[in-house]
Amino acid sequence: CGSDRVVFEEPPEAWLGRTVDNKYEVVSVLGTGGMGMVFEARRTLIGDLIALKVLFPRLLESTLQRKLFRDEAVAAARLSHSNVVTVFDTELSPESGTAYIAMELLRGHTLKEPLREEAPMSPERLSPIALEICAGLSAAHHAQIIHRDLKPDNIFLESTDSGYRVKLVDFGIAAMLDGEDGTGAR
Repeated sequence: CGSDRVVFEEPPEAWLGRTVDNKYEVVSVLGTGGMGMVFEARRTLIGDLIALKVLFPRLLESTLQRKLFRDEAVAAARLSHSNVVTVFDTELSPESGTAYIAMELLRGHTLKEPLREEAPMSPERLSPIALEICAGLSAAHHAQIIHRDLKPDNIFLESTDSGYRVKLVDFGIAAMLDGEDGTGAR
């Protein structure tokens, strides 16, 4: 008919109580972004809480969006370092309309918040954060992964008993230099 197709998107709150892939029960909404939603979810078998990043179902129609989501899952899952968020599981199934990344649940805030509140940050406060960022990036680079979207929103300060730990998150546009991203790029 010549008109743009309107794609109905359920609000994140509609997912509360839903079980994803028979493994993850959605408990609360942590946030939304351009590509999807992040939920606090309970692993049904284990009972612990995790973060579940779910791609908006409408984006599964796009080959590019599926590739970006797959690459994020592969890049993050290949990394095992205390300064990079840990990925437990992932699924990308356009047939079932499911695409998610299950990862460790982080408590705290992004670097954006203290930068806004404390700007300019003192070198004494910023130096330990910068060292942990470099450690996470070094681990990624050793795994042949370039983050490509490093910004305060993607640097998480996880609350710990002794203060905080830096965690790099959102490898959504990462480049994998060993060619395992499907592009053959080296």
